[in-house]
Amino acid sequence: MYAKMKLKDAIQIIQDRERRMRNAQKQIKKVDSFFGRSDNSNGKQNGNLTGTNEMRDLVHVQSIFPHSDVLALKEKAGETTIRNAISKAVHHYLMCHDDED
Repeated sequence: MYAKMKLKDAIQIIQDRERRMRNAQKQIKKVDSFFGRSDNSNGKQNGNLTGTNEMRDLVHVQSIFPHSDVLALKEKAGETTIRNAISKAVHHYLMCHDDED
């Protein structure tokens, strides 16, 4: 019924899973720190759970921009990386601009 597995293979699978979980948690902390969020001792931030069991809805986005626009955006946002500049610009746009339909 169950396939036999060597102990060292099982340990490797567990270690790989734990490594992926640690990397995911580091990425979540990096995103939270970018937006100024921090973990409270009770595990909640603004009513949203921030525990390790909750997966965040992060989406990888790719786009093509003129190089001069990217440099101008980085300078205006005060960021050193394109990713942070775009993230900051999108966050600012969503928080500061009214819906214009």
